[in-house]
Amino acid sequence: MKTNAPEDSALNPPAVVFARLLFVARLGSFLAGPTFGIAALASHDGWSAVKSVLCFAAMVSSHLVLRWTGRLRECSESFERLLVVPPEVDASTASRFEALLAQSEALERQRGTQGFDPWEALRLRREIETCARANPNLRELLEQYRRQHELSDQ
Repeated sequence: MKTNAPEDSALNPPAVVFARLLFVARLGSFLAGPTFGIAALASHDGWSAVKSVLCFAAMVSSHLVLRWTGRLRECSESFERLLVVPPEVDASTASRFEALLAQSEALERQRGTQGFDPWEALRLRREIETCARANPNLRELLEQYRRQHELSDQ
């Protein structure tokens, strides 16, 4: 889901690009360090041992820089989002979610009248949020619905 934050624009600021590159270098050092260490143990090669120590130093220093700049959590969360594939929404879940949205909209049209039930509106809102939290695809659908609904209210 895209937001208007500068980190999500097509042209990221140099600080964000640098942080992401540093995070990738940290991961590369994490993988390369033990590889060089195993190679050093297997071949009794001193240069591989030095490379392993340098990779470890690069990993630790990049970790400290990212933590010091406050970008470590942001980078790790964005990397985790790349690795996690959101579950597909089956037809019954999608139709149930759309029915909840329709019920909520119908109930909101009754707001201000005697037939309006605020507790039912709150229950529907919570159920919609719970469904959207469970599936990122539904969350995106909810955001689209809200944007469309905001435009129709104006």
